[in-house]
Amino acid sequence: MSSTTYPVRVEASLQEPLSRWLWLLKWMLVIPHYIVLAFLWMAFVVLSVVAAFAILFTGHYPRGIFDFNVGVLRWSWRVGYYSYSGLGTDRYPPFTLAERRTVNEHYPMLWQGGLIGILVLVAAVVLLFTGRYPRTIFDLVLGLNRWVLRVAAYAGLMTDEYPPFRLDAGAAEPGGPDLHLSPGSGPPSGPTSGRSGGSWGVGRVVGAVLGSLLVLTSFGLLAGGGAVKVADSAARDTHGYLMSDTVRYSSPGYAATSEPVTFGFTRWRSWPQRWIGTVKVTLDARTANGAFVGLAPTSAVERYLHGVARTRMSFAGDRLVSHQFTDGISPRNAPTDEHFWVASTSGRGHRTLTWQPRTGDWTLVVMNGEGTTPVSAGVAVGATMPALDNLALGLLVSGGVLLVCGAGVLTAVLVRRRS
Repeated sequence: MSSTTYPVRVEASLQEPLSRWLWLLKWMLVIPHYIVLAFLWMAFVVLSVVAAFAILFTGHYPRGIFDFNVGVLRWSWRVGYYSYSGLGTDRYPPFTLAERRTVNEHYPMLWQGGLIGILVLVAAVVLLFTGRYPRTIFDLVLGLNRWVLRVAAYAGLMTDEYPPFRLDAGAAEPGGPDLHLSPGSGPPSGPTSGRSGGSWGVGRVVGAVLGSLLVLTSFGLLAGGGAVKVADSAARDTHGYLMSDTVRYSSPGYAATSEPVTFGFTRWRSWPQRWIGTVKVTLDARTANGAFVGLAPTSAVERYLHGVARTRMSFAGDRLVSHQFTDGISPRNAPTDEHFWVASTSGRGHRTLTWQPRTGDWTLVVMNGEGTTPVSAGVAVGATMPALDNLALGLLVSGGVLLVCGAGVLTAVLVRRRS
């Protein structure tokens, strides 16, 4: 092989005459191709990873994967050359992985944007007004695509020859018409030689896409399950609670309340305990008379604080989102004298209450122990959240099942047929 050649051939012929206006509509015409190619490129990525492991352990690039990936690149190049990576033909690209001589190509792929996109746009405007594609721009566009495709071939493990730092402009490859990417010029030992990996008909292509989709989905589930498990274990306090940051409940009046929290009514009335577990509220009170924190049904809280000066507070994490002060009178009784609280605690320093949640509307209330004004105390809320363990386990098991299924489908698709 001479110093001017590279084992990736990218050639194209400018198929004139070209329509002056059709390029304005090609973005719409190639949408079906883009939809199909989105799935094919997903399979390309997964199969390239499989090929990387095959090369690592066997020194061979599986022939079936090689044929499929070349077909995806070939399809992509036809779509790109028809549309906005070249605009070099008005022949609509076929829906196939097989080679078609509408464009003289052996191993290219779609690459758009940047300088290529700007040059193609200039050529399109010239074509619109003159009816001709500027040859100098065409040569430069092919040269830029050729450079990018060489890098893509190397990055995709299709060849071990490092791409040269040069721009070979023009429609034809340097080195003569016989240059192409062949089995003997691929990665270590080339693609598994001998017979072809079999034709890639619709059934095999659908199988490769389906298997790849299952594998990618399994990776997402496994990663999600692992992340939930790690975060769940790392974020719990010494007593097994997932706690929020401490936020400041304050009011110039006699009470500071949370927004009502609703646990909806369902057929499974015990779902809050199953999913949320035990709720814990911690109170950090620094006032001389201590502070009070209590949980109660929202309706009972509204009756107790009717006409009382208070502030309703809303937090997102440790950030105060909104607060609404309502002026009024003092409460009829100190909060410790009321009996509608489902859970409460009061005093100075660090105080804690726990509660088994039930369906309904609930409000958290912070006051001074004797019902005086103003109110200021640090509050943190948390729960045991037993559902997170089940969620992590479910994600991990589902991911494992999909991984096995996807690997099975890909194995069935990629195993070479024996004649």
